[in-house]
Amino acid sequence: MSTGSPAVSRLVPDCGGAIEEIAIAVVPGCFGDNLLFRALLEAHGQFAKTLPESVLLRVLGTMSTRGRIERWLDGLGLACRTAFVEADLSTAASSSEFWMQDPLLVFERAGGGKYLQQECENPGDHATWLSRATGVAVENGHFHLPGGNLLVGPDFWLTGQDSIDLTQAIIDRNGETDTAFERLSAIDSRPLFVAGYGHGSLVDETPRAGVWNDPYRFRQYGGHIDRFIAVTGLTAEGRPKIVVADAKLGPGGQAAELGPAPQRLDRTAERLELLGFEVLRNPVPFVPAIGDRQLRARLYNNVLVENEIRKGRSKPLVWLPQYADAEPELACFDAENSTLWGDLGFEPVAARGWSKLTVAMGAVRCATKVLKRNPSFRFTP
Repeated sequence: MSTGSPAVSRLVPDCGGAIEEIAIAVVPGCFGDNLLFRALLEAHGQFAKTLPESVLLRVLGTMSTRGRIERWLDGLGLACRTAFVEADLSTAASSSEFWMQDPLLVFERAGGGKYLQQECENPGDHATWLSRATGVAVENGHFHLPGGNLLVGPDFWLTGQDSIDLTQAIIDRNGETDTAFERLSAIDSRPLFVAGYGHGSLVDETPRAGVWNDPYRFRQYGGHIDRFIAVTGLTAEGRPKIVVADAKLGPGGQAAELGPAPQRLDRTAERLELLGFEVLRNPVPFVPAIGDRQLRARLYNNVLVENEIRKGRSKPLVWLPQYADAEPELACFDAENSTLWGDLGFEPVAARGWSKLTVAMGAVRCATKVLKRNPSFRFTP
């Protein structure tokens, strides 16, 4: 395993060609009494049923649960192909290793292909486990860039300000943050943009973290950008179209609990527009979560996007979280978000079963990792 920043290459994007390989992690707790993990297994099953037959679903699991995983898969009646990947997943009730998106970055195989492993808030050896199954090389990166805090478009990529701050802490907590920006920029050959909000006037320059306890420094809302921002692979007069959450107080919520979320997402959207993006806003309700009743967002931006039109389809697909199966009061938000993506020219595929995962602040993108897309697809100017 090598160390340091990898050579300039290209990350597998969050849009573009049809998904050919995608991975999920089925932790041992999915077959126990843990209600969160049992809900996760149900959501995984519902997602797997929507995958086209040309997709290979790689399922990470322990050898001790392999039999149960294979019986579970057999019972789903899937159209897609599946492959078991041996993984030393934790049996702990506190495990976060089911968040497949975060521990590794995946690079396009046209450039040699590699998995980049790193430490982050949801760590794991997922890159190593996948490498044993696929033969793709693994590198180790010295920065903080969870997969949930980056989004890759056709000719740009986004990260959140937290990754600038935390990467700088790895390099030198007291140093200039352009060092962190440069280190992250070297990961991919496309230009990097930083999502976040400030307390002063809008600027299009690269944000600096400043002193950690400085209340005026640039900040990021929401933990990971894929909770509140989605790329589309589309443009409007040369400006990349992205979708940024518009926070709404949902049914059963109290206004006092919503706090500054709307203003912070508004400021984030305004700055992204200043950076050259065409920003669309989608309604995202904040409602009490099933489980702890805390006011939490329903993550309609946590999507999987294709721009290639699959054989037998008339539109490209977008896997879009839907919540009315468990929370019927959110049917109007399901419909509004489906309409938005439909108006953009996509066929929404309902990703159901994520309501009970709201307490862990994740949905379908958080729990999956796209490993390969159709390499022959090309965006048209």
